[in-house]
Amino acid sequence: MDDLKSRGILSKGSLEKYSDYNIHSYLQYCLIKATRNTHLIGVPEYKIRLSEPIDKKNIDPRLKVGKIRYIRTIRADVGFIKEGKLVGIGEVYTPDEIHGCLPSKELIGPWITPYNKLAHITRYEKDIDFIVLIIGVWKRSAWKDAKERTLQEWYQCWNCLVKRLSKCKQLVSIYIKGLDNINIKI
Repeated sequence: MDDLKSRGILSKGSLEKYSDYNIHSYLQYCLIKATRNTHLIGVPEYKIRLSEPIDKKNIDPRLKVGKIRYIRTIRADVGFIKEGKLVGIGEVYTPDEIHGCLPSKELIGPWITPYNKLAHITRYEKDIDFIVLIIGVWKRSAWKDAKERTLQEWYQCWNCLVKRLSKCKQLVSIYIKGLDNINIKI
């Protein structure tokens, strides 16, 4: 991330207009580059075949089931591979998903949130040893749910989720509160 800052890719302006500047992709790149000098390979947009499918009805009864009730695969921003096997995942959450740290049932609009997906992975995917999360809490998005709390309150909500998940898996969380305010918790 320091390299991206020194090259002017990550700046206060790019964080403010994170969607226009493709910040999610750059942070995903950081996760992949972090595997350099390790025994891991970082693979972008890794498709995970779930051991146990996610039942949309159990997540939130408001979710439209239609033809597909069960989700059998999900994509991780980065899959960490060791000796040909998935051993960890990395996820990047920019401010448009700041409210994703809550279960769908607690939000105004129903959707399968990062909370729901991460809780499912920690419970059922035994081969995944660790999770790395990059969480952008530098700005609130325009979603109604996102406006319900302050940035500090969203930070606390994410922190609660991270603590819960870390009881089941090794977890690294990187909170980006601003260009020079990055907090790493292992």
